[in-house]
Amino acid sequence: KLILEAESPDGVMQTLTTPGFFEIDQWGAESIVKVLRKAEIMVYSEGLPPETIRQCFLTPIESVESGIESALRKHGADATIAVIPKGPYVVGNIQESADHG
Repeated sequence: KLILEAESPDGVMQTLTTPGFFEIDQWGAESIVKVLRKAEIMVYSEGLPPETIRQCFLTPIESVESGIESALRKHGADATIAVIPKGPYVVGNIQESADHG
């Protein structure tokens, strides 16, 4: 609801940081916005219409495979891609490798 009612990801953060504002599970919206600041989020869902996914500032895809193909075309063959099944139940942890600093 927080994301659907916002005009932009930054608008979500403005709402979340308004003094006195509180909504149960607001962490979910905050987590999505944090990721959107660094990456594109593609969503495959059989339960959400593509327009609803777009309203959440996310990119709908027809399949996981088509999303991977699209990301590789857009970002190159050496792109870093994360596929996260059941995304809301996963907490990611990024570690720098010795090769990248």
